[in-house]
Amino acid sequence: MTVEKSLPTVHTTIYHDPDVSNEVNDFSYQSSKKECRDFKYQETAQHYLDLYPEHKHLDSDRDGYACNNLTRLNGDILTPAIWNELLSRNIHKKQSSKKRESLTYSEVIEIVGFYPNANKGSRTIWSDPINNMSIQIRFHEGKIMDMKGIGF
Repeated sequence: MTVEKSLPTVHTTIYHDPDVSNEVNDFSYQSSKKECRDFKYQETAQHYLDLYPEHKHLDSDRDGYACNNLTRLNGDILTPAIWNELLSRNIHKKQSSKKRESLTYSEVIEIVGFYPNANKGSRTIWSDPINNMSIQIRFHEGKIMDMKGIGF
């Protein structure tokens, strides 16, 4: 009897990138112990861990995500550098404009690098669950009214 595991939705991306598809197909599942350095992408390491949960060492911080330090395909990655750039550019724009205008929604997306993941009340949220970081911004008339960074 064969038992098949279903993959979470987050992993469907890996089959659309030829480099990752080849990497998944090249696994020697039976024998060797894989390390994070054996994978090119976080999603590939996650796929391997999902298939072979006995390789718990791939999730060294036990947060449910394998090899957090690897490049991710989906690009929803937040870093302290992104948060600092957002703060810096918002302050600069306020100081250099006559009306003390804040960054616009499109300027925030340009800095962050991806669209928001959710809305919570009046806040627009960009989140990175692997790094436990998020940016929450309240916009008024398309400009930042206030913002907070979590996990930076």
